Amino acid sequence: MTQPHGTSSLGGDQYLSPYLRVMLAVSAKMGITAANQPKKSVVVEEIRRVWGGDSLSAKLLETMATLIRDPESQRGRAKKIIPPNKALG
Repeated sequence: MTQPHGTSSLGGDQYLSPYLRVMLAVSAKMGITAANQPKKSVVVEEIRRVWGGDSLSAKLLETMATLIRDPESQRGRAKKIIPPNKALG
């Protein structure tokens, strides 16, 4: 999603704001799941890249990144995930 104002991939008559579309795209692109909760700073950078339009304020970027992640991750209590390439070596 390079255009934050593009159409929703969910189809139907459901309207999603550009912010929600970017959040969904970032979540899918980063493979965010309950077991994979990247650091907030990494999510912020990905939101910035995917947004691609007018710049978003730091506060809005931080808020969007917070809402993508689980509440446990927001408090620093998420399980640490070791990437497969790091676990082997």
